[in-house]
Amino acid sequence: MMTNPTDALQSIDDERQAAAEARRAEILAMEAGPALDAEVDVRLFGKLGVMCSLPDCDDSHASPRYSTDAAAAMAVLNTCQEWEVRHHYDDTYTVTIQHDTNEYSAEGDAWPVLVCRAALLATLDRTP
Repeated sequence: MMTNPTDALQSIDDERQAAAEARRAEILAMEAGPALDAEVDVRLFGKLGVMCSLPDCDDSHASPRYSTDAAAAMAVLNTCQEWEVRHHYDDTYTVTIQHDTNEYSAEGDAWPVLVCRAALLATLDRTP
């Protein structure tokens, strides 16, 4: 049975959208820590992205602690075209990053991890 090319293209587009939504949800659920820091190193800075989970690791070769350290998080923001960090009265934050004409936001309790999440969301729409 032959498939209509338009239907086939729509099916592929639907699959891509579903995969992108799943990846967005995965990024927004990432906890602060070495795995998130390594992903930021890879996706934003094009580095190797090293995690160290050894008990006596001195972190000298690991990715910077972007998701937990304010200074490292600022290095991430400095790669963005425009950004905003809002501190709300209930002690939560909203981080919004603008890339081209799109905005990417993350909300939560600690702004460094939100910076990482929003920045990774912005990488999803980049064309390879």
